[in-house]
Amino acid sequence: LVAAYRPTLALALGTALLAGAGSEKLLAHLPAPRRGAVASAVAALVVFRLLPAAASWFCWQPKARAILSWENPRWDALGRDPSLPLVTLLPPDSAVIAGVTDVRARSFPGEPGFARLLSPGAGGAVPFSRLTDPSLATLGVRWALEPKELSLVSGEIFANVRLEESGARGGRFPVEVPANATRIGIKAGKPPAFAQLQRDSVTWVLANDKALAGEAEGWWWWLVPEGVPPGPAFLLLDLETARHQPRLQVAWDTSGWEWAEETPTVRLWRWRQTLPLVWWHGPAESGPSPRVLSYEPGKLVIATERATQGTLGVRQKFRPAIVRATVDGKKVPVHLAAPLWTALEVPGGTHRVVLEVRLPFWVWLVPGVSAFALGFSRKVRP
Repeated sequence: LVAAYRPTLALALGTALLAGAGSEKLLAHLPAPRRGAVASAVAALVVFRLLPAAASWFCWQPKARAILSWENPRWDALGRDPSLPLVTLLPPDSAVIAGVTDVRARSFPGEPGFARLLSPGAGGAVPFSRLTDPSLATLGVRWALEPKELSLVSGEIFANVRLEESGARGGRFPVEVPANATRIGIKAGKPPAFAQLQRDSVTWVLANDKALAGEAEGWWWWLVPEGVPPGPAFLLLDLETARHQPRLQVAWDTSGWEWAEETPTVRLWRWRQTLPLVWWHGPAESGPSPRVLSYEPGKLVIATERATQGTLGVRQKFRPAIVRATVDGKKVPVHLAAPLWTALEVPGGTHRVVLEVRLPFWVWLVPGVSAFALGFSRKVRP
């Protein structure tokens, strides 16, 4: 598994095969005039066969090609974001190599940034209380895969809700929307017919949410749409509920985790607060967010539109030796975006940004020189 993701190992293997005694013995059976040409051809074939494949797998690894042994429903929604398997059958550390954070991993060879941010405890376990840890969002973790029979995520979310009481005012209930509000729970004898949040002239329709349905009897949960700003607002319910509940007890969840999908054995949770694949790094500016035009192993194409110059952050490991960035075809330097991602400066206006993985020249030079020396060397007899 490691060899598939590390081009240096592929280079070492190719060089060893070319320089080994076996190659020399094979060449010895060829006529002298042809030895150099055949050796060079074989060396070129090995190098050009191994390096491009190794380079394409090195930094951008699509989930479709990840060698994972756990049960994966292959949801299209998972896309390119890392997921957080709460219970897996993977051996420790192998998931990180595939671009997936495994909560059971005890160490992270070659991934000190992940190890520092994830900070697994004794035995490699990450407490479920860290489901809302901002460091996981910084890692780009957006999805959690949970065995359906455990129901650990919903229990952890319910244990951290914030309770609030409100009295009706003209059929409306004043509430204080917290930052990162994900869902609101309403305690009532039966489920309300509908629920809405209202502020000034803006009304948000809440969708019924069953993620916490089994945690407490008599609580009915509604999903708060993304983008609802924190602050005072009014909760609007149907007339029957408002009439029978002059005072209302509500609970706010700010975890950011929302139920996405499930199979008979696995439940999928989506985290709203995760770091996107591309974003404007630093102070926010009004205007469209950067858009991903294409994403494939070894190449990422982004469209940007901004009034002034800004720093574009890309959630890919900072490897300046192999990542080449261009803006409208002109090469630009990349720098580190904390804690371990790539960033580059983009001028104001509309631009096309391309990040490509390109192996350094010396990586191609070393096996080429080795092949050349092997092909034209002569055996010295005593």
